[in-house]
Amino acid sequence: MAYRKIRQVLQRELGQPRSMRFLLAGAALIMVPTLFAGFFFDDYVHLLTLRGEETVAAPFDLFCFARGNADTLYPFLNSGPYPWYTLPDLKLHFFRPLSSATMVLDHTLFGETAFLYHVHSLLWYVLLVWGVLLLYRRCMPAALASLCCLLYLVDDGHLIPALWWSNRNAIVAAAPALFGLVAHLRWREEHWRPGLPLSLLGYGLGLLGGETALGIFGYLIAYELLCPTTPWYNRVRALAPAGLLSVAYLLVYKWADFGVRGSGVYLDPIAEWRTYLAAAPSRMTELLGIQFFSLPSELSVVSNALGTLLVGAALMLTLLLGAGLVYLWKSCEPAERRLLLWMGLGSFIATLPVLATFPSGRLLLLPSIGGSVWIGLFIRKGFLATQEHRARLVRLLAGVFIILHLAIAPLHWLGASVAIPTIIHASEDAFREIEIDPVTTPTQRVITLFAADPYTGFYPLVMRQYLGYPNPRSWQTLSLAPFDHEITRTGPNQFEVQVLGGELLSTPFERLMRSEHYPYQPGEVVSLQGFTITILETGGWGPSRFRLMMDGPLESPDYVFLAWQGGRLSPIDWPAIGESARFSVSDGYFAWRNFKRRLPLM
Repeated sequence: MAYRKIRQVLQRELGQPRSMRFLLAGAALIMVPTLFAGFFFDDYVHLLTLRGEETVAAPFDLFCFARGNADTLYPFLNSGPYPWYTLPDLKLHFFRPLSSATMVLDHTLFGETAFLYHVHSLLWYVLLVWGVLLLYRRCMPAALASLCCLLYLVDDGHLIPALWWSNRNAIVAAAPALFGLVAHLRWREEHWRPGLPLSLLGYGLGLLGGETALGIFGYLIAYELLCPTTPWYNRVRALAPAGLLSVAYLLVYKWADFGVRGSGVYLDPIAEWRTYLAAAPSRMTELLGIQFFSLPSELSVVSNALGTLLVGAALMLTLLLGAGLVYLWKSCEPAERRLLLWMGLGSFIATLPVLATFPSGRLLLLPSIGGSVWIGLFIRKGFLATQEHRARLVRLLAGVFIILHLAIAPLHWLGASVAIPTIIHASEDAFREIEIDPVTTPTQRVITLFAADPYTGFYPLVMRQYLGYPNPRSWQTLSLAPFDHEITRTGPNQFEVQVLGGELLSTPFERLMRSEHYPYQPGEVVSLQGFTITILETGGWGPSRFRLMMDGPLESPDYVFLAWQGGRLSPIDWPAIGESARFSVSDGYFAWRNFKRRLPLM
C-alpha cells in the first residue's frame, strides 16, 4: 500500500506545471555550497594572466597552456612550472573566447572576490538545466521530463564544471548550444521560422564557449535520422546549415592553429586518429560506467592499474545494462522506443568528441542528456509502472539507479562541493610553509626532487606567485612519479635520481605534458638554465634513472633542493659523494599518515 501511494504521489507531482519552477530552484539550491569554493588549481594561472603577469596565455585566450612552439615554451621550462620532460613543441591550445570573455568580465566586475565568480557560475548552471528541461518537455510526457531533468541536475558528474571556475567553460559551451537544439526542434516540428537562425546562433555561441558544444550535433544528427517522418532529402536539407557551421568552425580552428599535439592525455582525433581509435573503446566503456553506475573516474588518473580495474568493472556493468535494455525495450511503447533510440544515439555521438581526453564525469554535460533519459525510463518502468510491466532485471537496475542517482548523487554533490575546496585550501598551507628564505629566494633556483601528487608538484610556484611571495629564478620538480626515489650523489655538482619500482611518465597527469609516442632514449640529454639532465635508464613509459649536472656545487646558495619529508616540503641535507638518500612516497603531503593529522584543522 505504501509503495503504491509513493508511486501515485510521484507521478502526480512530477506531472504538475509547477515542477518546472521547482527543478530550476533545485538547480540553484544544489549550487549554493559551490559559492564558497574559492579558487584552486588552474584558477590561479588564469588570475595571474588577468592580472597582466607573464604566462603562456592572454586575457581573451585563457585556455592556452602551450602554443606548440618551443621558443615560447622554453622560458617556462627554464623557470617553471612546466616540468623538464615537457615536450618542447607541446600544444595545448583550446578555442574558448566566449568562456574567456566571461572570466574577464568576472575579474573586471568583481576583482578577485571568488564568491561572486561562483554566483555567475550558478546562473550558467540554472540556464543549462532550463535548456535541458525545455528539451525534455518537448520530447516526452511532463512527468517523465521532470524525472529525467531531476536526474540531470543532481548528476554528480556535473559537480566539477559547476564548482571549478576554470571548468565553467563546459557549461558556457553547452547551454547556448542546447537552446540551439531546442530552437531547431521547434523549427522542424512547428515550422517556426525564427527557429533556424536561432538554432545557428545557439550553436555558434556554444562553439565560441568551447569544444564541449560539438556534442550537441550528436543529438541533432540522431533526431534527423530517427524522428521526423519527412523524406530523407528534407532531413539532409535541415542538417545542412548546422553542418556547414560545424565545418567552418573546424576549418577556422585548424587555420588559427588551435588544438593539441604531443600530449598523452589530449588527442587530436584527426591528426592522431590511430591513437584516438585505439583509446576510444576503453574510454567509452569508462564513461558508460561513470554515467550509469557512478564509477570513480579519478582511479584512472591515480594509476594505470586502477584505471584497468575501472575499465573491467565498467565493461561488466555495461553488459548488465545492455541485458536490462533488452527487457526495457519489450515493455516500452513505440514513442518510448523512439525516445530511447534518439537519445541513446545522440548521447553516443555526443561522447565521441570527449574521447579525445581521459575519462571523467565532468566531460558528460551533453552526453548525460541522453543518459538521464535512459536512467529515467528504467526508473519509470521498474518503479513507477504497474507490476506486470516490470521485468526482474529492469526492477533491479531501477533500484540501483534510484540509490545511485536520486539518493547518493545529491549527497555526493553537496558533500564533495564542501570537502574538495576544504581539502585543497588546507593543503595550500604546504606552499606557505616551505622552508626557504624570502630574502634570498629571488636569486635562487628551487628544485623539488620529487612530489608524489600533481597538486604539490606542479602548483607551488603558481600559488606562491598568486599570494605575492617573491619569485625564485626558477622552480623545477624533477619527478611526479608516485614511487619511492633514491638520490645518489656522484660528484660535487651532480647526482643521480632512481625511481624505485617505477618510472616517470607512468601516470596520466605526467603524460599530459609528453606522450609515450615521444620516448626518451638512454644517453639523451636535456639542457636547461642551471642544470643538464642525462637519461641513464628508461622503462616502458619514461626515464627510470637520470643524472643531473648542476652549473655549481650542490651546496651553493644559488640552489635550494627540496623534498617531501614528514609531510613537509623542506630542504635536504646532501650526503657525501658516493652515498645515497632515500625519499619515500609515504612522506608526501597527501599520504594518509600525514594528511590525517590535518583533518581536525579542516
